[in-house]
Amino acid sequence: MPKRKFREQWLQEENFRGWLRKVDGDDYSAFCNVCKSTLVTEVSTLKRHSSSRRHTEGLARQTAAPAAQPPPRDGDDDSVTLAKIREWYTAQVSAAQRQHWLRVYLDKQIWQHCFHLT
Repeated sequence: MPKRKFREQWLQEENFRGWLRKVDGDDYSAFCNVCKSTLVTEVSTLKRHSSSRRHTEGLARQTAAPAAQPPPRDGDDDSVTLAKIREWYTAQVSAAQRQHWLRVYLDKQIWQHCFHLT
């Protein structure tokens, strides 16, 4: 069991602010709101976690994700156009998802070209 209890001052530190919280009923554990994982309350462990790949990518997803909005429909203020639907889709789908589907599409095109599939 770790020797360091959770310190409330950690919640104000730049490295831990916004994602770290105390675990109720356990003075020796902390919780990462980004990764949804329980951590040991040792400063070195918390710092290492804050710079881990899983945590930094999760934090980037949280900060980059726009608030979900419903798709445009007929009857809204303006008429629905293809450009509006494309704009909505682009805002809802992350760059990583778009890159994945582009790779899938390009792989399909390469296979069709190489094997003369139609």
